[in-house]
Amino acid sequence: MATQLIRLTLVNGDPEGLRYSLIAGRTTVLFACPWTQLKLLLNREEAKRPAVYFMVGAPLGPERNGYEQAIYIGECDSLIDRFAAKHHRADAAEWNQIFLATTTEGTFNKAHARLAEHKIREKAQIANRAKVLTLASGLVKMDEGDLAFTDEFVGNVTILAQTLGLGLFRTPVSESRIALSDMDKNFKDQNLHLEIADELDIFKFEYTNAEIPAQMILDGPEFVIKKGSYARSQDGDGMPPGILERRKSARVNGILLPSDKVGLEQFNADYPTTSPSAAGSMVYGSSCAGPRAWRHIKSGLLYKDWLLAQSTK
Repeated sequence: MATQLIRLTLVNGDPEGLRYSLIAGRTTVLFACPWTQLKLLLNREEAKRPAVYFMVGAPLGPERNGYEQAIYIGECDSLIDRFAAKHHRADAAEWNQIFLATTTEGTFNKAHARLAEHKIREKAQIANRAKVLTLASGLVKMDEGDLAFTDEFVGNVTILAQTLGLGLFRTPVSESRIALSDMDKNFKDQNLHLEIADELDIFKFEYTNAEIPAQMILDGPEFVIKKGSYARSQDGDGMPPGILERRKSARVNGILLPSDKVGLEQFNADYPTTSPSAAGSMVYGSSCAGPRAWRHIKSGLLYKDWLLAQSTK
């Protein structure tokens, strides 16, 4: 990707409060706002314009379906008017953030907003990092110029969303590029029938002689425990409190399920973590030194040695 200059403005000086960003030389602007400060966003002039907005939070009830986050993507002539009454998805999640995307000039209209909503919703579904609560939206017919303008707008929004801390549109590592081992059939040998694409870095779990078949893959800033991996069922005494809560949440959300392997549970979905130690602790069921627990399958190096090798290339 080309180098880009992105400008970030903290409206009240608070890095986690109302803020907005834009790419230098382009008109797309994206606002981010804690749900508790929605009134500040609605007081902005931009809240009176055609726009695309998305709400992010923790799904409730049947909407959860194994997801820890939910997103609703909508379009509007005016965010002020849209939120004048109770929003129709108010009870679908515990909303904690809202984002508003529009332009710094009056070229973005209702048709642009409808098509942009459709395309941004598609990106969220492909990424599959959150439960998408928006129903299917129809395509809008436009001429070539308006289509190109909308496509550029959508591309800008997804870039700006990541700069503002929202990674729900980030394209995941494609499952079609890797055939993971069948961990049920190959309990003793995780390398059997494993095809590794050159550009992917896959690690298998090896720690204190524990036979826990699990694989981790690097996906941007995340360390993702792959679907089908196993984890120790017992929560050890030395487990960090945060990991204990995440394991409990994974069980409640249907991500970590009982298995037919004695003493082991199994991940029902890819599970992102923030570090190799967090991934290792989720699998091990206790405190785990992640850099020494994951072995790079292709090179045979432990994560700590593999990382050192990357810095000396």
